Amino acid sequence: DATPAMARQLLAAAADGAARLRTELGPLPTDDVNLYIYADTQAMADAILFEPQWTGGMAFSEFRTIILGISEQDLEWGLNAVEHELAHVIVGNLVSACYARLPTWLSEGLAMVAEGGLDVESQRLLDEALREDAFYPVRALSDGFTEDPGRASLAYAQSYSLVTYLLETDGQDPMLALLDAAQAGYRADDALATVYGFDTDGLDQAGFVASGLIYDATLR
Repeated sequence: DATPAMARQLLAAAADGAARLRTELGPLPTDDVNLYIYADTQAMADAILFEPQWTGGMAFSEFRTIILGISEQDLEWGLNAVEHELAHVIVGNLVSACYARLPTWLSEGLAMVAEGGLDVESQRLLDEALREDAFYPVRALSDGFTEDPGRASLAYAQSYSLVTYLLETDGQDPMLALLDAAQAGYRADDALATVYGFDTDGLDQAGFVASGLIYDATLR
């Protein structure tokens, strides 16, 4: 249902998102990806089952396919969404073994990196959670996100802060090693401990540090 003009803008956004991910992770697979556009989020929701009501897009990495519900009025959101979902396809093909599984915070955090960072509202939620000590425990972000839209937005923002912290503190190679460990079948705790020296619980303190860094950068 996308017009030619919308399709061109979505394609350009996808290329931008892939470029951001390459900046953080290095060379990435360049396989073709199929993108299907529904008329709006409701039309997409009618076509899928068992997903949160706030879902506006989905990636099926094993089929290199993305579906999005985008009306012309939602195009600005759609440009971010196509970057986000393409990142899921790319990362999903890096970690593709049938026994491999990424914690949700890592998968979604990398997808948020591809989007280019946090929007104003997500940044506000992160800042508020930092001030009020209201972050999720990292383990709560490891196996899906809440269906509550506001709390889900915080989960995405916190995931972005965690991934950004790991990338800014230790760089590209350990992040690639973490993905390789997942591909090799390591569970999240073992993968983190092997690469970074701490497990999922150890990321809780890092989460406060990460969010504080983003908060300080915003103030500057």
